[in-house]
Amino acid sequence: MVRSLGGAIQKLSPLDQTGLLPVFVVVDDDGVFWEIERIPEPSSRPLSGRKQQVLPCPEDIFFVLDANWGRSVLRRLEPLWALGLTVGVLQHDVIPWRFPETCSPEMPASFDRWMAECATYADFFACVSEATRVSLLEEFSHRHPWRRLERADTYVFRLGADFAEPSSDPSVSLKSVFYSGRPVYVVVGTLEPRKNHAVVLDAFEDLWVEGHDVGLCLIGARGWNVEDLISRIMHHRERGRRLWWFDKVPDGDLAYAYSHARAVILASLEEGFGLPLVEAQHFGAPVLASNISVFREIAGDRALFFEPRSKLQLMELIKRLKDAPEKSAFAEFQWPTWQESAIEFLNGLNKVASVKPVLRHRVRVTRRLLETGSRAADGEMSAPLGVSTRASAELRENLSLRMEGRRPSIATRVKAHPVVQKWLYQRRALWPLRWMWATLRQSNTRWRVLEAESRLAGLEARIHGLESHIPSSIELRQKSSLVQAEVEQVLERVRKVENKILGIDAAEIDIKQQNKIISNVQKDISDLKFQAKRIEDGLKEVRNIVIPAPQTPPFSVTLPVEDFLPRAERRIGVPAAELEPSARQQWTYAYFSEMWGPDYEKIRLAQYQAYLPFIPREMDSSCVALDLGCGAGEFVEFLTANGIPACGVDVNASEVQRARRRGRNVLQADILSFLENSNDCYRAISLIEVIEHLDVHVVSRLVQKAVERLAVGGVLLIETINLRHPMAFHGFFTDPTHVRPVPDDYLAFLFQWEGLGDIQRVFTNPAPLEAGTGRDITRLYYNYALVGKKI
Repeated sequence: MVRSLGGAIQKLSPLDQTGLLPVFVVVDDDGVFWEIERIPEPSSRPLSGRKQQVLPCPEDIFFVLDANWGRSVLRRLEPLWALGLTVGVLQHDVIPWRFPETCSPEMPASFDRWMAECATYADFFACVSEATRVSLLEEFSHRHPWRRLERADTYVFRLGADFAEPSSDPSVSLKSVFYSGRPVYVVVGTLEPRKNHAVVLDAFEDLWVEGHDVGLCLIGARGWNVEDLISRIMHHRERGRRLWWFDKVPDGDLAYAYSHARAVILASLEEGFGLPLVEAQHFGAPVLASNISVFREIAGDRALFFEPRSKLQLMELIKRLKDAPEKSAFAEFQWPTWQESAIEFLNGLNKVASVKPVLRHRVRVTRRLLETGSRAADGEMSAPLGVSTRASAELRENLSLRMEGRRPSIATRVKAHPVVQKWLYQRRALWPLRWMWATLRQSNTRWRVLEAESRLAGLEARIHGLESHIPSSIELRQKSSLVQAEVEQVLERVRKVENKILGIDAAEIDIKQQNKIISNVQKDISDLKFQAKRIEDGLKEVRNIVIPAPQTPPFSVTLPVEDFLPRAERRIGVPAAELEPSARQQWTYAYFSEMWGPDYEKIRLAQYQAYLPFIPREMDSSCVALDLGCGAGEFVEFLTANGIPACGVDVNASEVQRARRRGRNVLQADILSFLENSNDCYRAISLIEVIEHLDVHVVSRLVQKAVERLAVGGVLLIETINLRHPMAFHGFFTDPTHVRPVPDDYLAFLFQWEGLGDIQRVFTNPAPLEAGTGRDITRLYYNYALVGKKI
């Protein structure tokens, strides 16, 4: 947004249209302002392209266009602000105040410190929506009542949008989402708690249970505090069939998704603006939006609204739109471009700055600072809210004279001269060595506090891990509880120590007081280390008691047999008794492969994730990945869902039939004959749990032909059972179609014999045993894979 708005301002020649001459600056760590030629890209250094040093004058308007939550930029303007510099801030939202539970852990505290600084030094706010303005005024009224922010101190402008044309050739994986013919609903936005994806997924799961054939496509990068949601999506039974997630989509492909969606769903709990709502209406997609004020403001009557936490209301709206036309009547929607938004922004800035609510605000701030000193009011823990000793006398004199209508003194006017201000400004960078030494001690102490907290948190986790091994003895549970209570006390003390350190940053403290705090903190850390040693000793004592001694097993044990066949019938969907007698033999292996239950599917997905980094992506889209012996096409579907075009080959007709029924690109053929008769080149060829079904001579021939069909830079991936694991032969002979196990050393030799390079062994599916593994880590894994690249 900052780059788009800034670029539009630079193209406008605003001096002719608004009477303002914009100069884009950045602030380095020494507080020096530098003019820059362009808004830097996210990947570039912040000060790249700087032209010259800039000293703002009291007659200027200094507007903070980007978030500077942790840099205290406004405090560096204090001398100029005291002499009349007008300061403005762009306000997107106040979500960290209103919904702190939906933010990342460090965001609410950082936002609170920044807004406390804005409350002191910001003269006006530019809001991206009327809803943001109302929320800002409400929150200020009780968080910073001394400021009394008024409506005249704010203005609203609309963010612009330059829409990309829908891609004529989108990615294969995205195109396949809309080829099924079923209505597909699209959700655009980062996966984070505030976007409310979980309620949307709940609604669609209930719709699928009721028999509604609708699709859900999620488009957005992974955010914070969504580990459970990501796991739920990745392991969902409808993933790849009626549920899709794309974390990175080009603008053209996103426009394609908007154009082909039956509707766009926006279920946010709170927003400052809502660009996906604007984009959806531009491309004519119906919108189902949560009933929040900003969406009402932007969409008006051009959207259908539901309560954001009510999945039932969302389900009713989806049912209403299920059989509706693909295009809505909202295609005539108009929205300003970034150039029009820049003009609206500059006109509002010029208007609110010309009203000069500055003096009234600064008189209130000055009186408060003079009454409360350099500390914040009682109950306000945010920083920084004071003026330095060097500037407070000047500020008091200048503002009091302005209130009485008299001119400032000669000394004050000399200090306000640009040359003098520049000299004073540069002098701030030359801090005394004592302050540098105090800063180093402070940083080192904070690091030691965090180290101690991390160590104690690890001890707490170890105690929780021991709980499952503790017998029902009252004495042992009491001993463990005492150790755990001591850990919690130490952690609470660590938090208090950390607050002492943060308190140094939260106010202007003289050097003697700062050194005293640091000395107390270092003493606290020494005490914490002593307590940590006591906790470790307590853990050792508990561990020596709770670990049971080896016991002699009973003479006999009777265990039930698992329901293998009913489990396979549920997964395939057809009871075995309903199969025709002539088809039972053909479908035997298909039912056998599905007898292991959902845990086996999770293991396979975890293995696929481990192999994904080895599959090359930077190749022509016509060069696909080939999975030989693909079965029902699970790995083919996984690669396609992750943006890698793939196809599969299998000789079993029933498995190929199952794969095609699920929409997977699978051919029926003998895998060796297919390679010998193919003229295509592949970016990757995989054989997952295949070679143990073949004779060793066929395996050698298969590796040779696979290498011939690989493109340069392509990889060959072969997975099979790890013979080093003690239970390998039990798993091997469970499948009656297995012929001979293949050791990893022999397979590595075949890879080298055929000229593959960068060969690596990947061990997956950890299945450790209590004894017999020794120190050989390879004996802990049930499967292994060899990966080699064609040079």
